[in-house]
Amino acid sequence: MLNIFAMKKTTLCLWFLLILSSTFGQQEKIDSLESVLKKTSNFYMQVNLLKTLEKITSNNDINKALEYNQKLISISKKNKNDSILAEAYVSKTILLIKKDKVLPPIKQTSDLVVELYKKQNKNNKIRDFYSKQAKTFYALGKKTEAIKIYEIIIAIDSLNKNEQKLLKTYLGVGVIHLSKNNINKAIKYFLHSLKLSEKYNNDVYKSHNLKKIADAYLIERSLDKAETYLNKAKISFEKLKDTVSLAGVYNSLAIVQEYRKNIDNSLEYSLISLKFYKKGKNINAILTLLKNVGLQYEKKGDLNKAYSYFKQAYSLAEKHNNKRFKSKVSLALARLHIKNNRFKAAKELLQYYDPKIKNNLFNKIDEYELISEAYAQKNKFKEGYTYLRKYIDLSFEKTKKIKDSKLSELETQYQTEKKEKENLQLREEKAQQELLLQKENQQKWILLVTLLAMILALGVFAFYYKRNKKQKELIERLQRELHHRIKNNLAVIDSLVEDIKQNMDKENVNQRLTDLQNRIISINEIHSQLYRNKDITNLSLQKYVQVLATNIANSFANPNIEVQQEIPINLQVETEKLFPVGLIINEFITNSYKYAFEPQQPGVIKISVKETAKEYKLHLADNGKGLPKNFNIAELTSFGMEVIQLLSKQLQGTFELNGTNGVQININFPKN
Repeated sequence: MLNIFAMKKTTLCLWFLLILSSTFGQQEKIDSLESVLKKTSNFYMQVNLLKTLEKITSNNDINKALEYNQKLISISKKNKNDSILAEAYVSKTILLIKKDKVLPPIKQTSDLVVELYKKQNKNNKIRDFYSKQAKTFYALGKKTEAIKIYEIIIAIDSLNKNEQKLLKTYLGVGVIHLSKNNINKAIKYFLHSLKLSEKYNNDVYKSHNLKKIADAYLIERSLDKAETYLNKAKISFEKLKDTVSLAGVYNSLAIVQEYRKNIDNSLEYSLISLKFYKKGKNINAILTLLKNVGLQYEKKGDLNKAYSYFKQAYSLAEKHNNKRFKSKVSLALARLHIKNNRFKAAKELLQYYDPKIKNNLFNKIDEYELISEAYAQKNKFKEGYTYLRKYIDLSFEKTKKIKDSKLSELETQYQTEKKEKENLQLREEKAQQELLLQKENQQKWILLVTLLAMILALGVFAFYYKRNKKQKELIERLQRELHHRIKNNLAVIDSLVEDIKQNMDKENVNQRLTDLQNRIISINEIHSQLYRNKDITNLSLQKYVQVLATNIANSFANPNIEVQQEIPINLQVETEKLFPVGLIINEFITNSYKYAFEPQQPGVIKISVKETAKEYKLHLADNGKGLPKNFNIAELTSFGMEVIQLLSKQLQGTFELNGTNGVQININFPKN
């Protein structure tokens, strides 16, 4: 409560200082705030002053803003305030992005932010932070980097099953891919967003996705598909009464008809689009439509109407002081003057406006070609050649700039990915060493706990033996049986460890240890349930398989795989058969996770057990990639599959393997 009061008090003081200094220039404000900063020892006052100084300098002097940011980081560390420290690192990340720093230092600062928010249990802040990063990258034109950050956001939302946010992010990423002309990727993300929009009845996003999919197909000149989605978008936007978006739909429909050479239909859609745009305030869109309608009338040969729409565009551009568009329309007007034999008027327009288009020379290219053709049609070959030469020169310049831009982008991407891979490799090596040590320690503890559990079980039996003489004979038999089972199980563990020691190499050490751990736990779980169960001769197979499947799933990083079981809840299996059955199921689920599916690919693993009067029928299956066509079980080198076959024989059961549609194994074994 005191901290909140202190922050409010210091914020009020700071605003008072800013009001006093508002009549001075920026440098005077900075000097005034720095003077106060030197005098105050109040932490929250210092925080607010440094944040304000950082904000003032961030637009014009990023290096100075980073200096203030570093001071904020230092005092936050000194006062052990992780909340403000996280905010400071967020600001630093954004400043580094704006400074156009290479990715490694940005990644390092970003990781610190994530670590601090996790420490404070503020996982929602992590997503907001990544969102801020992505928007900054996109605003600076760094679309590739923005997409990478958005993919992290998608992973977070997918993990949290936040589909409402996912549908918005999918649309945003699709728009970026569309701007990069990655048409197939753009359509993929738009379709993901569309599916979720329909699922949650979000008509606004549904409509925009339909329009974006149409735009993507339009770029590819897939006109039928584009028209189909545009008509769907038109119906959807009409229900929403969104006239601005309808204007965009009709404009795209006009382009479809123009590509099909249906000038009349194209003109009709353009006029409807213009009518809708005039209801809004999008001046640039209105200017573009006026010019396009003029061009369409020009193609139809109606030069008077063409001139009328060009003139409207010219007047509107002049009214809103849009010099660039005014110059562009002047070239179209000049072309009409040429067609109407008003060569002097055309020459005056060209001489005045042609040099004024400086921001984007490529806007001239098409106009030059059309002006050249217009002069040639009027037998003004000298003037036609002049503008044809300009058209050719600018075309070469455009091609060169596009090539240079692509080469520069590829070089930057290569260097960035190279550094990322180097850093990632170092982190992976360190993580592998730590994980190896952790796994070894876990293995020791599991074996120790297993032995202690066994000793405890023997103690319990001894206790009951002393308390109840009448049950002495039963307890002695149970003790002998328990000793026998423990001995056999330890022998199994010993064999598994020996096998791994013989087959282990550095490259697969982590996976081998994980497999070993899962096998040990599958055996230990039976002892655990026997210890808790009143009946120590039979156990519930369904409960045992549920624990087993959950343990294996936790050891693999693919949450998209679902383990389904069809086992009657009342099915009890003798413990001597449960050990091999558990190991068989363990090996199959592990093999499916490892080999049946690609990383993050969704999949289903099914475990089914049915009981007849004389035998059990175990059916194991997955819907993964299956076995190769030339697969020969006689030449099998898979340890897991060998274990399954050996344990099937131990159960005196039959073994059938089918790998044509995923992998399916059927094992039938007798009850007695």
